[in-house]
Amino acid sequence: LDYGLGDKKAVTSAREQYQDELLDMEENEGAQEAAARSAEEKASKMAVLKKANVHEIQALREEMLNKGESEISKLRVHPLMAEPANAFRDQMAEATDDFVANVLEQSKQKEGERTMFFEALQEAKDVAAKEAKDEIAKYGALKKKTMLECGQQLQSQQLQMLQKANTALYETLMDMEMAQVERYAESISAFEGAYDELSKRTCEAIATFCGRLRDLEAHYQEHAVAAAAELIEEVAKGGEKIDGLSEEVKNLLQDKETLMNQMNAAHDAKVSRLDAKEDELRSWEEKNSNGVVAQAKADEYSRNRTRVVEIWNLVHVIHKNELELSSSAMEL
Repeated sequence: LDYGLGDKKAVTSAREQYQDELLDMEENEGAQEAAARSAEEKASKMAVLKKANVHEIQALREEMLNKGESEISKLRVHPLMAEPANAFRDQMAEATDDFVANVLEQSKQKEGERTMFFEALQEAKDVAAKEAKDEIAKYGALKKKTMLECGQQLQSQQLQMLQKANTALYETLMDMEMAQVERYAESISAFEGAYDELSKRTCEAIATFCGRLRDLEAHYQEHAVAAAAELIEEVAKGGEKIDGLSEEVKNLLQDKETLMNQMNAAHDAKVSRLDAKEDELRSWEEKNSNGVVAQAKADEYSRNRTRVVEIWNLVHVIHKNELELSSSAMEL
């Protein structure tokens, strides 16, 4: 008991002595856990964005705000230039948020369509496999019954009967396989149509989004040029609106032709980047959509080839060899 009390007192004393250090350690551990959770959440969100191919849209927004404007951005210290830039930034944010939300929703719909299709296809394959196994089991039962009746020594008539049954099994299995190929082809075709429709909606969303950005860029360019022209006039006449501007900015405003050329070049660069991004987004969507359907067709082709070989080997190799062995035993 004394030792127990002594241990408790020692622990309490040590805790009081190093309380600040312990608190810091606990806080650090808590901060590390929070950072790990945050990193995991960000990684999960990024994976969702990448799957829908919208993970670079925020970067596109920044490019649209700043591409080619290294010198022009210095003018934004003045309210006349800051106002259209801020409005452009807010409108861009709204447009990109709407687009990302729209495409993510469409991505969910496409994922649902894929899941529904492949689950239905697998269910049909399971049913077909059971039907085929039942037919094979019927042949197996007939062969077993015949072998028992003849004491494991097939007579010529019994051998011919089993050979005919084996041939009939082959025809039945092949007929079933051909019917399945037709059904699966129809299912894949229906899936292709439904999935293509969803993909087209995404392409339409891309076109709408990029068109919206072009309009916003043109609106911003118009107001930015007007604001820059007004500031150029103020510099020329030494007006009050340029009070507080740095000499660097004033010098920039004194060369109207260079400034306007820079603004037009920045505008052209943004539009060009936007055109390229639209082509990139649309190409990815079309390639991804075609790839999903192409994979479904390739998988079905492979399944059919494998199944045909399996049927042939079962009937013309395994069963045939078994019957030949039984026939040889009869002759002996």
